[in-house]
Amino acid sequence: MGNLIRILHLENDAGDLELVRATLESSDLTCQITAVQTRDEFSQALSQGGYDVIFADYRLPGYDGRSALRLTLERCPEVPFIFVSGTIGEDAAINGLTDGATDYVLKQKLSRLVPAVTRALREAENRRARKRAEESLKKQYSTLRSIIDSTNALIFSVDQQYRYTSFNKGHAAVMHALYGAEIETGRSILGYMTVTVDREIAHRNLDRALAGEQLVEEAYSGEELKSRRYFQVSHSPIKTEMDEVIGVAVISQDLTERKHAEEKIKHQLNELQRWHDVTLNREGRVQELKHEVNQLCARLGEPLRYPSQAG
Repeated sequence: MGNLIRILHLENDAGDLELVRATLESSDLTCQITAVQTRDEFSQALSQGGYDVIFADYRLPGYDGRSALRLTLERCPEVPFIFVSGTIGEDAAINGLTDGATDYVLKQKLSRLVPAVTRALREAENRRARKRAEESLKKQYSTLRSIIDSTNALIFSVDQQYRYTSFNKGHAAVMHALYGAEIETGRSILGYMTVTVDREIAHRNLDRALAGEQLVEEAYSGEELKSRRYFQVSHSPIKTEMDEVIGVAVISQDLTERKHAEEKIKHQLNELQRWHDVTLNREGRVQELKHEVNQLCARLGEPLRYPSQAG
C-alpha cells in the first residue's frame, strides 16, 4: 500500500466510472476518486484543489475534455491530466497532448491506466523536484550576488573572447569612473578601455590566464590626472571538469589610498635623507673653515680662535 492518490474524474457514464475504479483497486495503488459530470462541478472541484491526478472523458454532454484541460492548466497546471475516453481518435489524442495533457488511455484498453498514472505521478514529482532545485539555486544565487555586490572587492569574469559573463556593482562603478563606460554582459572589456596602455596590460594578463596561468599584479589604471587609480588584480582561469579553460575570473582591490600613503612616506624619507646629507656636508665645511682660520691666526702670531683645532 502506497500513499493515497486523490483523483478527480470527469465522467458522466456510471459504468465507465466503475470500470476505472475497479482497474485501480486491482492494482497496488491506493486511490480516492471524486467523480463529477458537469463543467460547474468540475470547476468547483478544481477550486477546492488537493488532487494528484485528473481523468477526463474527451466528450461529454454539454462539456468536453479539451475545455476541462484548458481550465486545469489555468487553475492547477502542475496536476497531471489524463484523457480516459472511448471516443478519441489519433488526431484528437495528439492535439490533446500538444495542448498540455499528460497522457491518454482508451476505455477499451484500461490495462494501460495504472502504468499511465504511475508514470504521470513520477513525472509530476520530478517536475516539482526540479522546481524546488531551481528555487533553491535562485535563492543561493541571490544570496551570493548580495555578498558579491556588498564586498569591497571588484569582481568580474570574461569568456575566451574577453566578453563579460558577469560583474559586480563595484567593478561596474570603477569602469564608469575610469573610462566613462556603461558595461554590459556579452561585450568585450577591452573595448571599454580608452587608455591604450591599460588595454594592452589587460589583454596580456587575460591571455596569460586563458593559457592556464594564475597571476597577481599591481598597476595604475585610468586617465592621468583624472580618475587614475592603483589596483592589485588577481586573474584565475575558469576551467571545465575536463580541465579546459573557458574564461577568466578577476578580483581586484583598489589600493590607491594605500599607494598614495606609501608614496607620501617615501617622499618624506627622501626629504629627510637629503637634509641629512646637506647637514653632514655643512658640518664638514664648518670644520674646514675653522681649520683655515686657525692657520691664518698662527701665521699672524695671534692666539688660535678655535683651540680645539689642531694648528
